Amino acid sequence: APEVPLAGALHAPDGEAANCRLFAQLLRQAAQERGARFFFNTPVQSLATGRPGVQLVGQNEPLTADAVVLCAGMASAALLRPLSVRLPLAGMHGYSVTAPLREESHAPQGAVIDPQHRVTITRQGQRVRVSGGAEMAAAGGAHDEATLRTLYLALSGWFPGGALVSSPQVQVWRGARPTLPDGAPLIGAGPTPGLWLNIGHGACGWAHACGSARMLADQLAGRDPGLNAEPFALARF
Repeated sequence: APEVPLAGALHAPDGEAANCRLFAQLLRQAAQERGARFFFNTPVQSLATGRPGVQLVGQNEPLTADAVVLCAGMASAALLRPLSVRLPLAGMHGYSVTAPLREESHAPQGAVIDPQHRVTITRQGQRVRVSGGAEMAAAGGAHDEATLRTLYLALSGWFPGGALVSSPQVQVWRGARPTLPDGAPLIGAGPTPGLWLNIGHGACGWAHACGSARMLADQLAGRDPGLNAEPFALARF
């Protein structure tokens, strides 16, 4: 929008934006093609240890594995508590609004970050997504109207007419971003042999996802991860 005052900008030509949900779906397909099996709608109520490997206890028959990676979001803290690990994990909820593209020339061509309002606007193919917000609240809480209003105003203020914000196809999302007090994720060996952790990435979960998985895979396989893993270890808590 030409009437919006622009004090300055930082251009990151190598920066990228992507659809994390679509990426996860394609990653699942690639894993299945290589022999991976997925068990959906299978609640895990507890983790049993003290025997070779780790046992997942749920409503069905227990499943025992040589290695288990715990990356269950906010549920991770409750699963670790019986193992004498009290993880200071908090759910920092964020929001996103995804709307169909209206006019190509009025929409963003990549990703734009507004640090003053802590809002990110990204182009997702034929859609535009605006995200932001940091709300400490319960998982089942109602949407915060003030936060959503900020997202809509940012989208219409920076790129007026770029998206169909009144379309029935608009998707509004609210989700927890499990966050640890020091802001860094927890990646590495857990409190018992065979249990590995990948928890607490906060608002940077999508940005850190592949790097975290790579480092954890190297540790699990006994390889050098190529960077100091100590700042991400459970021992810091």
